[in-house]
Amino acid sequence: MLLTLDINQMAEPIVQETRHPSFLIGILSFVKKRFAKKISSKLDFFILELEGSYLHVEELDQQNAEKLLFDTKKIIADFYIINEDLKKDNYFDNDSLSEKFNYLFKTLYKFESKLHKIAYKDVAVTKTPDEILNGISKINKRNLSKLVD
Repeated sequence: MLLTLDINQMAEPIVQETRHPSFLIGILSFVKKRFAKKISSKLDFFILELEGSYLHVEELDQQNAEKLLFDTKKIIADFYIINEDLKKDNYFDNDSLSEKFNYLFKTLYKFESKLHKIAYKDVAVTKTPDEILNGISKINKRNLSKLVD
């Protein structure tokens, strides 16, 4: 008795099962690219709005600057969550989207710093007492000596 090998028959179940996922993978890839493109264009627009508002921020009074600063900090936190979610889903295999998020954070922090200057320009700055500064210095020296030894 001779054993006949039919490679097509052996591979058929695998080939049949993988035909449909390749179609689904194509659809998901299309949706992912479209989403990345849409997010990218919206990031561009938001960055342009932020950069355009730099000059107008300086016209704000202290109370409005504090409110806007609070809102800006919440937006930064929201964008960090979005950034982490997109990293988990491998959306940053597209480097341009990653670069846009980095530039967005840079722009948001610049906006935040301008607001911070306005919101806290009248707040008195208190000098740290010398005892505290000396104590911190001694602790740092002690820790450094432990690390070196």
